[in-house]
Amino acid sequence: MAAAVPARLTDAGDYATAQQVILDITGGRVVSAEDVAGPQDNARKLGYTHAGYCDLGPNRSPYKVVKPESLQRHITRAERWKTLCEKYRPLVEAKATAAVATR
Repeated sequence: MAAAVPARLTDAGDYATAQQVILDITGGRVVSAEDVAGPQDNARKLGYTHAGYCDLGPNRSPYKVVKPESLQRHITRAERWKTLCEKYRPLVEAKATAAVATR
């Protein structure tokens, strides 16, 4: 869903807003190997649940250990994501309403 908004904005020629959405989503950061492969604690699953994105269930072996600093980092990211969802919800809903109206 997040990628659909910038795509619709660029299709409509609103490049400035599309760029702002992308910058907000990425936070201007580059993804590190830790974001993908992560430490062996799998705290990102807990972050997804905290954000309300999805519930991936409890951590299982061998990823049962969650480092406190990793958990806090992912909770902070989840809070940021929830803020972005609220910020862009009107834009997403307006586009969805417009698409339904054109059917």
